[in-house]
Amino acid sequence: MATLPLKASRKEQHSVIHILWAKRHCPNTIHSEMRPVYGDKCFTRPAIHVWCKKFACGRESVVDEKDLADVLLRRLIQRSQQSRLSYGLTGVYQ
Repeated sequence: MATLPLKASRKEQHSVIHILWAKRHCPNTIHSEMRPVYGDKCFTRPAIHVWCKKFACGRESVVDEKDLADVLLRRLIQRSQQSRLSYGLTGVYQ
């Protein structure tokens, strides 16, 4: 039974590469597993090697933009609370 090529975003393919790399698959194996699924829209073998190299160095991570915004917002809130505490402003007025 043949599979139909999926329309996939770059983020989705990055995620698949990241997951398979975490499972200790080599880049050639990753490409051979992705090619039947994504068809002509699949990343090339050299592109997958580059992404695996980035993941191995820890320089790249696949994070959803909404998750990234939440993380940045939480950090901003924590910093503002820390600055309030350092100046003695607790938010409670007497």
